[in-house]
Amino acid sequence: MRKLLLVLLVGLLSVASFATVDFSGLAFARLEVTMDATGNIALSIPWYGYFEAIATDSSTNTEFYISLGTGFEVYGANAGSTTEFYVQQYLYKTDPLSVRYKLGYLGGDQDYGFYWGTSYVNNYGEYLALLFDMTSGDLTDNLGVYAYFPTATSVDLDVVNSLSFLYFDIDVAAKGIVSAGAGSFPELGADVTVDLGEALSLPEGSSLDAFAYFGLDPAATDVTGMLAGYTVGASFGYDTVTGSFSFEGPDGDIGASFKTTALDPVTLYGKVKFPINLTGVSDLYLYGYLQWPYELLVNRVYAEYDGGDVTAGWRVMVFY
Repeated sequence: MRKLLLVLLVGLLSVASFATVDFSGLAFARLEVTMDATGNIALSIPWYGYFEAIATDSSTNTEFYISLGTGFEVYGANAGSTTEFYVQQYLYKTDPLSVRYKLGYLGGDQDYGFYWGTSYVNNYGEYLALLFDMTSGDLTDNLGVYAYFPTATSVDLDVVNSLSFLYFDIDVAAKGIVSAGAGSFPELGADVTVDLGEALSLPEGSSLDAFAYFGLDPAATDVTGMLAGYTVGASFGYDTVTGSFSFEGPDGDIGASFKTTALDPVTLYGKVKFPINLTGVSDLYLYGYLQWPYELLVNRVYAEYDGGDVTAGWRVMVFY
């Protein structure tokens, strides 16, 4: 798969019809020490590399995009390589409505957005998407129909719709429409964000957003089981301070974070997460860092406590 993508990239660079080709990426390495709950100590040097290229023709009607990464850290574990790749063409393009298709692959990394759908209901893999982008005044609506092949002899469809209007951003997803079968519902998800700062006309430099993310499984046998997962909370900002708090179910986890640049160029960040029925310190998750730039590099020293395991380290990162 990777060799094929690299061949396509080389071919892209040799085609003169593209008006622009932009490259970007980042890389970092860490020096890390971890002590588990039994006192065992482990040293490691985790690393991560990321490269992306995007090219469009002179009329921006066609587009090529590739993103390659290795050493990705997904959900706290090194998961190897992650890839995003697509070709895109506009079939119809006006200000109020455009229609385009995307043909490609998404690597399935939620941390880096390599999926389609919502927070709780999403999908990834090889796909053909037909996308409709609509605008009317303050209303924008983006509708996507994704076709993919769960097996070599079957096809399935997902539908994702993103709506923005005034202070609201609403994303809705339906996963597995064909496989749900006649008379059944696919998995359903919804992400809702409300810009309360704009709605309340907060002073410049201030922000306040409320959010709610839901995942529904209509095939569940009881009402409680239908709510597969949810998160509700708010994020805020004022001058050099930002933060958030949230409640996640059905397990009942409370989370909060805080970040400030008041010590510029140093950034201070902290995060805590714990269940509502906290029984001991082992149920806590704590993470914090100090970060500062130096010429091309961004340095970070950090510490993490996760259920009895303690990790501390130093990370150096470069963007390009």
